[in-house]
Amino acid sequence: MRHFRKYEVSILVLLAILSRMPQLTSDLLLLDGDECIVGLMAKHLYEGKELPIYFYGQSYGFSFIEVLAIDLFYFLFGVSDISVKLAMLCLWTLGITFFYKALKRINEPGSLTPFLITLVFVFAPAWAVWSMKARGGYITSFFLSSLLMYIVFDGHKRFASYLALGFLLVVIYESQPLWLPGLLPVLCYGLYRRGFSARFVFSFLGGILLAVLIFYFVKNDLSNFWSPEGISLRNNFLVKLKDIPGQVFVQMTGSYDYFERVDLGIVTNILAILYTVLIFLGLSFGIYLLVKKRNTLLLYASCSSVLFTLAYLVLFQRFAARYLLPLSGFSFLMFSEIINKVKNKVVLSAFYLPLIVLGIISLNAFEHYRPKWQSGKQIKQLTEYFDKNNIHFVFSRWGFLQWQIMFYSNEKVIARSVPNFDRYPAYISKVNHAFSSGRRIAVLDFFYHVPFESSDTKILLANNTYLVHLNPSREELVGYGFDLP
Repeated sequence: MRHFRKYEVSILVLLAILSRMPQLTSDLLLLDGDECIVGLMAKHLYEGKELPIYFYGQSYGFSFIEVLAIDLFYFLFGVSDISVKLAMLCLWTLGITFFYKALKRINEPGSLTPFLITLVFVFAPAWAVWSMKARGGYITSFFLSSLLMYIVFDGHKRFASYLALGFLLVVIYESQPLWLPGLLPVLCYGLYRRGFSARFVFSFLGGILLAVLIFYFVKNDLSNFWSPEGISLRNNFLVKLKDIPGQVFVQMTGSYDYFERVDLGIVTNILAILYTVLIFLGLSFGIYLLVKKRNTLLLYASCSSVLFTLAYLVLFQRFAARYLLPLSGFSFLMFSEIINKVKNKVVLSAFYLPLIVLGIISLNAFEHYRPKWQSGKQIKQLTEYFDKNNIHFVFSRWGFLQWQIMFYSNEKVIARSVPNFDRYPAYISKVNHAFSSGRRIAVLDFFYHVPFESSDTKILLANNTYLVHLNPSREELVGYGFDLP
């Protein structure tokens, strides 16, 4: 057994990668529009054109760590969707590794709990897709949150660790603040466990101040094309509260695209129901121990992390499953603490085995994960058509499709959307200039099986997925709704 323990990290890393192979080898693999933006940011840095720190067009969504990871894979394998996915998977796996190491610090020496809990986490469908999504800060926040917990659970008073905790807290906030509510109880537990002293409090605050100053200067000239969705205290609280179990279920399936679910079958749904039930049972168990006044401070902290993560759902105007991505990590921390209170091997086997077996089956089903409307194979067919027909400038009626065209064509095709402003104004200028100078252009839209007559200038492509209108006039562009200068 001791010999096995030396390879636990290697096994977790290997399984994290192998479990994502059904997606990576699927013909349906496709970067969404936001992923393509990050992919293009990394490409621009790789080519030495610019230094992108934040997601284009935003003063939030710190993306530089993800961009650097992608550039490493661009260097090894070239610019491609696989490079983007592998880079994100490696960054996520690094987060999983620190999560495991953090659990090791709060469990008894020799305990199998950290390995088994992390193994269940690896196979949980909640991160099946998002473990490989470059979405400008989400995986960065997961990775840094795991690192923060690893430092918090160290338990030793070190000046550098307090400084790092303060610094990491700000970086996580700048990357994706959704992790902060859940991190705060864990951070408070760690600081309380270490004991307070003026020297270390100033070190912690110094880390925060240092990071704030750095980001202040970095963000000084950033554009604000897109701002985060607002929160409101005037939402219907009771309705939002009633919806939380259903929202947890959707997140635990891991199978959704923006605001829409992608159903992958009964196994994934059963597993998501199990996780939803376990999360609320875990919270109930924590409340029970609190009433009984049991001294389980870390369990209270982890239960609070789950509660605080669920609590901010009532503040959003509308629900998107990705808002609950932090929930799984804090839930597994809570499960770890509950398992430490349960010594019955039969009960523990009933927890681990179904989740691992069903998780393996579920992740294999993600081979068929397909966002609405298109696949990677289809977008590649589209860009190949543009290249063969000398079309290098496109007006796209869908805002996310333009980014996919540019990434998958390696920027051989430059595209813009309907408004005459965007996250990256240089692209709009190039397309507008191409049109005004009489260059060959096209309008692109999805085809929805409406009555349509093909002609020399209007064609359907990629198994009737896309409608392409070649060389439209200014009047036709305006008719499509494009805002022209």
